[in-house]
Amino acid sequence: MVILVNNKSIWNKDNSLLNLKNNEFDNKTDILIIGGGITGLTLAYFLKDTNDKVMLIDKSKIANGITSKTTAKINYLQGIIYQTLIKKFSFNVAKLYYDSQIDAINIIKSIIKENNISCNLEQVDSIIFTLENKGVSKIYEEKKILESFNYLKAYTQTIFVTHNPYYIKIKGIKYGIFKDKENEIHTIKLICPHMKCSLIFNKEENTWDCPCHGSRFNLDGILLEGPATNNLEDRSLRK
Repeated sequence: MVILVNNKSIWNKDNSLLNLKNNEFDNKTDILIIGGGITGLTLAYFLKDTNDKVMLIDKSKIANGITSKTTAKINYLQGIIYQTLIKKFSFNVAKLYYDSQIDAINIIKSIIKENNISCNLEQVDSIIFTLENKGVSKIYEEKKILESFNYLKAYTQTIFVTHNPYYIKIKGIKYGIFKDKENEIHTIKLICPHMKCSLIFNKEENTWDCPCHGSRFNLDGILLEGPATNNLEDRSLRK
């Protein structure tokens, strides 16, 4: 069987941006921005309300270079980046980088809100995960660094996953976290909707099973077998 895979970025699909010739635009400007990726476009956005005449140019179509290949994931929890920066540079450099990531996220959210942009922006859980014992100490070191940034005071509870599956209690409610072979993280609330029994993980089937009456759910909490009749109620760790 042959499966054809479309490897073209979703951001390039149905892209109708036009290439302009040199004589099709006014070449007089106060500020010239070279490069029409996310950096150049962001700069142009903040200059648009000034009295200066701003021009943005690119050798190809706007936002069709590296920016068009982005996953569109906005994240400040990036593996063990902060301890890496401390070792290579200093604590202050790591803190500055952290602050820059938070500022960037807030800027993006502000632009979306102010311009009423419908882009399906969604806040989801961010998880550092390791399957190797040697990685556990690094995860806790990253946690320690983030706490020194006042990270936990400013944002929702942070969970550092060290086993697969991993179990955590939040406000008395038990949650299960599982990382599949494609590195996707699945979080579920470990309460069966049938009779409120606590679910357990079935390693052979990669399912969450009820030991009381036999109901089974997939990694995303979707009902596979009864007697339960509903999917799991809540799969969010942020509540």
